[in-house]
Amino acid sequence: MTQSATLLLTLAASLALATATACQPLELPPERTSGPDRDRSGASEISIGATIIDDLDPLGGDSTDWKYVTIPGPGILTIKISFDNPKALGELTVTDERGVLMSNYKDVTRGILDNITFKGQGGQYFLMVNAREGNTTYTLEVRYDAL
Repeated sequence: MTQSATLLLTLAASLALATATACQPLELPPERTSGPDRDRSGASEISIGATIIDDLDPLGGDSTDWKYVTIPGPGILTIKISFDNPKALGELTVTDERGVLMSNYKDVTRGILDNITFKGQGGQYFLMVNAREGNTTYTLEVRYDAL
């Protein structure tokens, strides 16, 4: 092979590598700027009857918040949630203290306040709030009615 052909192949290979590298999506650690509530073990408590406002920014490294509520006995738990940014693709997952799925909600109504209601026993319930696209502020309210 001539020196020109070798140089041409080397340039072609370098260009292919640079193009492949440039096309790769930017991968950021998913929770690099999130606080301790980025996973269940760092969940922050929400009191019954309380309304909280928090935010998520997936591109900024905070796509998940974990909260928990403790109910004193059997009853109806109602969780109200609203995502301010309709493009955030917000989601709420509720599990009991053993991790059993109680409810899963996806913001298909695009930001309108929605209710998630289910019958629960006494104990802790964990709420995982997630945004998959844009940053958003969300409002979360927890109500409990004893049976």
